[in-house]
Amino acid sequence: MKYFLHEITDSYFGANLPAKPTGHINCVQGRDFDTSGVFYGNELQYVDESALRYTRFLEKGDVLFSSKGKLYATVWQEQVKNVVATSTFLIIKIKTPTILPEYLAMYLNSYKARRYYDLHVKTTTVFHIEKNKWI
Repeated sequence: MKYFLHEITDSYFGANLPAKPTGHINCVQGRDFDTSGVFYGNELQYVDESALRYTRFLEKGDVLFSSKGKLYATVWQEQVKNVVATSTFLIIKIKTPTILPEYLAMYLNSYKARRYYDLHVKTTTVFHIEKNKWI
C-alpha cells in the first residue's frame, strides 16, 4: 500500500538556537553523526531552556532527517536522554504502528529517495531541502 508521508507522520524542525559549550539542555547537531547517520556525539553542545518553547525532547524511534548539508535519515535510539535536535534536522514522528522507524529511515536513504532530493534540493552555500518539497 502507498502512503504520502504526511498521512503517516508528523514532523517539525529542531530548535533554531545557537549551540553553546555549556548549558542545561543537550542538543544534537549534524556534526554529532557521521555521513551515514551513525551517532557518535562525544562532545554534545547545549541550548538554552527557551528551546523547549520551539521544539520537544527527542524520543526513542524518532526519525531524524538531516535536511541541510549531507542529506540522510537516522533513527534516534535515545542514546542521550533529555536532548533536543537543532534546526539541521527535521524530526519525523510516525503516527501508525504498522511503519517501523528503521524502515522509514531506510527508505529516506534509498536511491529512489535520493533521486527525488536531487530534483528538489536548493543550493545556497549548503545544500538543503525544504519541508514542503517532500511531505
